[in-house]
Amino acid sequence: MSKKESLYQSRKKIYPKLISGFYQRWRRIFGIAVYGLFFLVPWINLDDRPIVYFDLVQRQFHLLGLNFWPQDFMFLAWFLIIAAYSLFTFTNIAGRLWCGFLCPQTIWTLAFVWVEDKIEGNSYHRKKIDQQDKLTANQRAKRVAKYVVWLLMALLTGATFVSYFYPARELYPALLSGDITLTPLVWVGIFTYLTFIDAAVLREQVCIYMCPYARFQSVMYDENTLAVAYNPDIGEPRASLKAQKSGKVENAGGCIDCSLCVQVCPTGIDIRDGMQIDCINCGLCVDACADVMESVDRPKNLITFNTLNRLNGKETHLIRPRTVGYSIVLFAMLTLFTTMLFNRVAVEASVIRERDRIYRVNAQHEVSNYYLLKIANKSQEDQSYTVKMETEGFKLAKSPVVTLKKGQMVERPLTVLSPQKAPGSYPVTFEIISTKDQSILKTIESRYIFPSQR
Repeated sequence: MSKKESLYQSRKKIYPKLISGFYQRWRRIFGIAVYGLFFLVPWINLDDRPIVYFDLVQRQFHLLGLNFWPQDFMFLAWFLIIAAYSLFTFTNIAGRLWCGFLCPQTIWTLAFVWVEDKIEGNSYHRKKIDQQDKLTANQRAKRVAKYVVWLLMALLTGATFVSYFYPARELYPALLSGDITLTPLVWVGIFTYLTFIDAAVLREQVCIYMCPYARFQSVMYDENTLAVAYNPDIGEPRASLKAQKSGKVENAGGCIDCSLCVQVCPTGIDIRDGMQIDCINCGLCVDACADVMESVDRPKNLITFNTLNRLNGKETHLIRPRTVGYSIVLFAMLTLFTTMLFNRVAVEASVIRERDRIYRVNAQHEVSNYYLLKIANKSQEDQSYTVKMETEGFKLAKSPVVTLKKGQMVERPLTVLSPQKAPGSYPVTFEIISTKDQSILKTIESRYIFPSQR
């Protein structure tokens, strides 16, 4: 291999042209709605705390009035599995609409490009500036202004993300006053940096090289999947409008080879080359082509959201074995998840034997074993609980009544008494009972040890 050759291809910077159109209006509507909530939610309080809040100090997760503890990790795992499977199901039906319309990377990149367009000029103007050997004073000032706005956008994004772990009503005043501890400051800095690098520098490289979704999307696509597609039967052979009007090209297709579909693509592909892994189904080329076709008084059917079957003159089937299978599995997972969530016991408790003192024998020849009760109230109300022994022949020295505020966890010592039996270990059962309705909320198994008789 010569010195000039390389295993890696240098990046060719993309200057996507901003346009308007039917699909772009919907992209903006979805983006503003969904990510407006992202910025708004940390400021909405319920019972004096954010409605979505990851309390790492107390090891709790608060969601819409529900408390989740580390023991509820399976709910998070189920939620992530369902979210991923929902994405797979939807991709099989309508392609990568998530990537084009709702993905944070796509939306943030679009916002950064919009700022760049407003400050430095359109894509053609920005490309010409980058090709200059030296910037003018006015161009340098605009570039500095662009980076300042980008940094402020990245800072707001980073601070908002941290607000889900550190209350926004405390974080922002601390940031503005400078009276902030090191930990939240470092995390705000990290997410500010990541946002800036993602949306200002990497951009389409995240979609093309880093995102795993693009790599396995072909497994979920089939001939009935809706995706952005170019119709070669209508468009080929390509020829410029001038060449078509002059008659230099015989039997020319509908494509006038204006290349606007390439100019607007955020990943820099040419959709006319067929379906590609880099396509994120944003619909920009669809809107661009429709606008051009309308200007030359031709049908808007050259680049559309379409299926391979429809392009090949076959019938498209929305309901097919794969979608039915995906939907059945997704429905089953949602049903199971909902059932588990609503049947979740609102108390978490454990009984652990004390290691520093295992047993003791008193003058009445009763054996005492010592335990530590850990109990947490996962409900949204203050609760009182009674601890009782369910095993015959064993009794608590004192049946404690534990009163807990919502989301509170405490530890209580327990002493269990029993007449001397044969040496060994015996199973015992504790019951956590609600004082409100005397219902048994939880049963806990443990072991009781009798010493050797001397």
